[in-house]
Amino acid sequence: GVLNSGTLTTGTGLPALTNAGSTDPGWNLIGNPYPSAIDWDNVVVSQYSDLENAVYVYDNASSTYYSYVDGVGTLTDGIIPAMQGFFIHADGPAPALTLENADRVHSGTSQYKKNVTENLVHLKITGNNRGDETFIRFTDQATSGFDRSYDAYKLNGGSAVPTFYTMAGDLKLSVNSLPLSFLTGIVPLSVAAGVEAVYTITLTGNTLSPETRITLEDTKTGAIQPLSS
Repeated sequence: GVLNSGTLTTGTGLPALTNAGSTDPGWNLIGNPYPSAIDWDNVVVSQYSDLENAVYVYDNASSTYYSYVDGVGTLTDGIIPAMQGFFIHADGPAPALTLENADRVHSGTSQYKKNVTENLVHLKITGNNRGDETFIRFTDQATSGFDRSYDAYKLNGGSAVPTFYTMAGDLKLSVNSLPLSFLTGIVPLSVAAGVEAVYTITLTGNTLSPETRITLEDTKTGAIQPLSS
């Protein structure tokens, strides 16, 4: 074989981004240019413009997209492995991103574990040996619509994978941050099954106050099921 050699990437990087195109404009696939992981929480607001905060990574083994925004999501701790490709979404005419050495970490091990997010509900659906997850967070920093700093879209994975999401208007979300007033209300959940199978919804994580009761309502049958971790 051929042995390649060269200088490993270090320092500041400026990936080329766009918000053009006739189909799904704003989506940009870029790569981690470093021989080490990037901690997305280290990429501070001053390093980007005309971009939403969320990052998305496709996992080929599970045929699903991992998302992460403001400490919440299925991309564990916001760690993007070395040389991993990832998507970000532009919401303005001149998107720009600066990557720098301060964004880097040496691995995604437990020493980089983030603090537990308050007022967070983490739900998972499994079936046909596949699964998907969705997150609902309550904070008065959020609105009921899409929040560029606190929400992440739901991107469809493989055809056999269930898709589990909430809505903000007509947008499907994998991470949905809502005002605290929604703690006493109803948050609609949707599932696209992918293939016919028996699916199970579980409460994987819950950092709401202990007196908060979480129930799941089947809007077709009217059945109401309490959920507990």
